[in-house]
Amino acid sequence: MKKILLSQLALLLILASCSEKGVEPPLAYPTHTTKIHGKVILENQTEHSNALIYISGINRGVSSDSSGNYTLIFTEADSTYTGTYDLIYYLNDYDSLNTKIYLEKGKVKLDTLDVDKDGKIAPIELKQLLRVEGWTDKSEYKIGDKMTFTVRFTNVSDKKVEITRPGYVFYVGIYNDLQLYPYDLSNPDPMGADFIEKILPGGYYQDSRTYNIPAGDIFRTIKRPLLPGEYLIVTSIVINNRLLDYYDVFRSYVVHEWYKIARGKSPKYDYRPNKYTFPHIQIIE
Repeated sequence: MKKILLSQLALLLILASCSEKGVEPPLAYPTHTTKIHGKVILENQTEHSNALIYISGINRGVSSDSSGNYTLIFTEADSTYTGTYDLIYYLNDYDSLNTKIYLEKGKVKLDTLDVDKDGKIAPIELKQLLRVEGWTDKSEYKIGDKMTFTVRFTNVSDKKVEITRPGYVFYVGIYNDLQLYPYDLSNPDPMGADFIEKILPGGYYQDSRTYNIPAGDIFRTIKRPLLPGEYLIVTSIVINNRLLDYYDVFRSYVVHEWYKIARGKSPKYDYRPNKYTFPHIQIIE
């Protein structure tokens, strides 16, 4: 009991001394925050936008900016979340990594797991698996013109990479952010076969296809005319057997929510999180 009284008396004397000298007593360091920061560094890139930082279990994400920086903000609406959550760092053509954060009623606990006392996560470096390049035979097309699209997937990693697109022999589409899904140039495989190709380290897979530029398409019974303007030629081929623990929810987020995110250097024409180099074309009258 005497020890407790002496400790309390010592504390009062310190506070009184600070008050007499005009010095503020030391403040407690914050234990929680609603905002955390980090950085994604992409191997073989000088511009680091378009990486998805996804919060598993909350189904929300942000993109890195051109410098690789990102910020995650939590609000009162997140107060139902308590526990450990994974942050997934993802691009189609890069290896993915995870970090962990701990939330208490929607606030990030500082100096815990991968978050330091200042609300920062150490920079994450993602290793490139594929270099994906595409090109067309020209840059302007009218409806009905033939367009030849060539794409090359080069394995720049030290391990075998398997690429796939379920339900298609090879998928190609015409895309911009005016619609959620591309205008299809490829048709589903009538037998329901999946496109699968295994690429050894240092090797590549190249494919060239010729299509007629359509006047539009029908998506889920809705007719969509292909209007004049700028478009990106895309393929939604991805690396197989990734993020299996999160696959269904994660892929649904990428498909249905990614296009809504502000995405760095060229937000209008980024189709999925990747650093693919795909051609822009103009549809003219």
